[in-house]
Amino acid sequence: MAPIPCETYLFRHPSHFKLLESIASEWTFRSQPFRVLSAGCSTGEEAWSISAVLLSVIKVQSMIEVLGVDLEPERIDAAVRAQYSRWSLRGGLMGYSKWFVGEDSTLSPVDELRNVTRFEVANIADLRAEGPFDVIFFRNVGMYWQPEVCRTVFQLLDDHLVDGGHIMLGPGEAQHLQTGRFEMSYLSDGLVYRKGLPGTGPELTRPAASKPAMASAVAMASRAGSEDDGPAGIGADSTGPGAINTNSRGMRTGVNALAEIRALADSGQYDQAFQKICLENWQSDPSLARLKGIVEINIGNFDQARESLRVAQYLAPNDPDNVRWIDLVNKINEST
Repeated sequence: MAPIPCETYLFRHPSHFKLLESIASEWTFRSQPFRVLSAGCSTGEEAWSISAVLLSVIKVQSMIEVLGVDLEPERIDAAVRAQYSRWSLRGGLMGYSKWFVGEDSTLSPVDELRNVTRFEVANIADLRAEGPFDVIFFRNVGMYWQPEVCRTVFQLLDDHLVDGGHIMLGPGEAQHLQTGRFEMSYLSDGLVYRKGLPGTGPELTRPAASKPAMASAVAMASRAGSEDDGPAGIGADSTGPGAINTNSRGMRTGVNALAEIRALADSGQYDQAFQKICLENWQSDPSLARLKGIVEINIGNFDQARESLRVAQYLAPNDPDNVRWIDLVNKINEST
């Protein structure tokens, strides 16, 4: 279970950092600091981005703790050095530029960020003494794992979260989140998963302006054929990066397509992910159909999302996650 994200950069997937800003703004001072875990932190850009958001909102350094962990010592060394090229800024700084200094070729976090951020070579399973955390970032880490591995990791994440705590996942990981202790909620700018009893999550709100459905892409999807790699999802029977799985109908499905779509969604490129899904045979693939619905939720196409999720439910009637996603879309519509 080595967490090795494919890519990382500062403020990657901005909607999650806007959500973090909202969560931190509602936090009240107490005896323990506001604690955030960046699991599978790679070279540290995510952790430094988290610290910048928290210092901007909470302001008091002693009330903030950010921990980045990764299994690769070389990546942790790079995170501690924190010397980033302009490539790490390709997503922008979201208005937090004052927390980073440097010349044109190199950027580094200011001392205030270093005071609240630390890194360790560690496995998620070894962090019991470090927890609990108010928020955990676990994005683009488990998207290539088999579902049973993801479920094991999610249980560990559950153990490390405070009651009412939040976890930020990418759509790829979200497909395998099955523990009933997490409630999926849609805020004004993304998806967040809250640990607690049903009905205690953040208030559901709809974006001020939803993006229109992409008619041309939908039209292409209507002409697609059918494939199905079964509920196990990506990589269950693969033998390599270009492996082809054979489903119960004797049809073939490429592993790379689903991996590429999840990677696009996890990096916040929802429009591109949507277009690519629609070029695939999602109508007969429960994993693709559900991922399509999740992407459509993120771009604000809630009616289309419900239809995609119903397709996933029809294809995999025994998968409770499809029902939960449909219920989420219904709650969003009821809240408007």
